[in-house]
Amino acid sequence: MTGWAHADEDHQSRHEDAERASRGAESGEFVPLARIFTAVRARYQGEIVETEFESRHDTPYYEFHILQPDGHLIEIKVDARNGRYLTMQDDDD
Repeated sequence: MTGWAHADEDHQSRHEDAERASRGAESGEFVPLARIFTAVRARYQGEIVETEFESRHDTPYYEFHILQPDGHLIEIKVDARNGRYLTMQDDDD
């Protein structure tokens, strides 16, 4: 697979994930990203540098990458269905 083909597939996958998250929020299946984004910003110091919508083991979740004031990058996963925090880990690797 060439670099361009992989990039196109990644872009398409992200677009499909965004559409799923949007439909889920509109139907009430998922907590809207804006509400979870606000809660994450209030709970964690730093700048949210990336947000993704993913699903693993039938659990849809929002993933936030936060650059903290001390320079560490952390990753937060929040259940899209109910807004519960699933994990927080150091993402400096």
